Amino acid sequence: MSDNKMCTASDLIELNRRAMTRGLNRTADPNTLERLLDPDGTNILTMRLMGHNVDSHPIFHHRIEVLAKIKDSMQPMRFYLDIADKDWKLLTPVPDEVTQ
Repeated sequence: MSDNKMCTASDLIELNRRAMTRGLNRTADPNTLERLLDPDGTNILTMRLMGHNVDSHPIFHHRIEVLAKIKDSMQPMRFYLDIADKDWKLLTPVPDEVTQ
């Protein structure tokens, strides 16, 4: 199983909203995210730090690298987002044959 997950633009916007509501460190400006994301694109998420700040934050979460599909562009936008473990577990895994 891959360490990569994928999600839609609306999923990514919601994950960012939840991160902001939970007071997690790494978030994106919601207006910029909504303006730039391709609503029909697939976004790839990779866990970079498992259990980030586990000793100082009450919500078990991970630091995630996001490759976001941008409107009218073949170049993804790269940024980091902190995602709660329970949200991470709900995301769709990228099939191994895609990442090999």
